[in-house]
Amino acid sequence: MAKNEDAFASLTKACEDFTNSKVIMTSQKITQILKVIANSKELQNIVNDCVLNFDYQKEFKLCVKKIGRDSCFELSPFEKKSVAMVINLLYYFDSGAINFVDFLTYYFKAERKDESFKKFCAAIIEPFLKNVNILLKRTADVAITDDGSGDFVPIKTDAAIVDNTKQNISKLFFLINDVKMNETDRETALFMLDGLRYCIELREAKLIKIAFIGLCRCLDGKKSMADELYKLEDILRKYSVL
Repeated sequence: MAKNEDAFASLTKACEDFTNSKVIMTSQKITQILKVIANSKELQNIVNDCVLNFDYQKEFKLCVKKIGRDSCFELSPFEKKSVAMVINLLYYFDSGAINFVDFLTYYFKAERKDESFKKFCAAIIEPFLKNVNILLKRTADVAITDDGSGDFVPIKTDAAIVDNTKQNISKLFFLINDVKMNETDRETALFMLDGLRYCIELREAKLIKIAFIGLCRCLDGKKSMADELYKLEDILRKYSVL
């Protein structure tokens, strides 16, 4: 229970720093929120459970609502889907795949950017914190274990995996950008590849496996990338990820 409370307190502090900042300073604050999550086993458990089998493209479309000629963005009423969407958005903002200010001014229209920012925080960040807290409380009496001890046991891979996969990740990035494919599929594939890179940097074996499987499904049938995927698969097997 204490660990969950400490984790939530750290996340609350990071989110408050974000909501109390200026729009032009939000980039560092978003990164900090993601770091807090990455450094907390309790928060990782929640996030991993929420994003598993989460269909980002489908759920994003469901979150977009029309009000006259304008579009707005509303999170799902379901806690897990809501948390998964916010995590995806934060990751997109942090990586630059989605321009935060553009997203802000398009879906949370107001006369001034700071007013749009306040709307965003009320509609996205506040429900995110609320839902994470709900999910943490639900897991307080449930043991999420690998060894039956009652404590989460992360499986960390060897640190060398980061350097030994950089060339493969870079090559796949080039191939995805170069191959002929639907732009929506390309965006999804690049997102999955960047997600895999992020998981490798965390050195979390389970996350790496999930991200790699997702990437392979995105690139299924793309013969020009098959060889590079096989090479990457061999490396991951070497480090007992697969």
